[in-house]
Amino acid sequence: MKLEVALGAETEVAVSLSLPADARAAEPTPVDLSVAPGAELGLARAWQLAGGARAELVCVHAPPTRWAPGLERAVLDGATAVARRLAGFATTVPGPVSEADAVVTQPFELAAPGRHALGRHALGFAAPHRTVVLCTVACTERDGGGPCAPLAESLVLSGSLGPPPEGSLVTRALLWSATHPWPALGGLGLLTLLLAGLVLWRRPRPRP
Repeated sequence: MKLEVALGAETEVAVSLSLPADARAAEPTPVDLSVAPGAELGLARAWQLAGGARAELVCVHAPPTRWAPGLERAVLDGATAVARRLAGFATTVPGPVSEADAVVTQPFELAAPGRHALGRHALGFAAPHRTVVLCTVACTERDGGGPCAPLAESLVLSGSLGPPPEGSLVTRALLWSATHPWPALGGLGLLTLLLAGLVLWRRPRPRP
């Protein structure tokens, strides 16, 4: 059974997932997006599967001003951490990051005694506004060999996708400062000196 859902006119992107024929709709786990200012929930679905397995699909989107080049890995790591906390796992095993058809994907595995979960992230940028779209599926089961592996691998983002946005000047500056702390401090010092000089130059001078 193939699920395909459009994520809204703002994103012009759809997400698809292959579910077992016996999948039953369930109540999704609430997602707290307070850790990602500007992000909005686009989709939250959950299913109960055979053998006590459970799958959840969450998609969020954010404006391009929240993006900066090089954030892909950080966003995927953050999404894996959120999935781990929601499912109550202690160990995370991230897979390789790959890119194809303007979509960045990464599989991951969560492990705990007596149960484990398989999941997948799909990150894309919806044209023409290059809205940031991230979908994550996580499937929990007691033992391997259940429905989780093929389900997680079936996650696909499609639609009007393009290259990542450049992000706002402020976002790019903050990211650059985080990765280049000493030059950033030097630039801040230079800017402070320039501002101080401008203030002194504009200050009224006493008449002789």
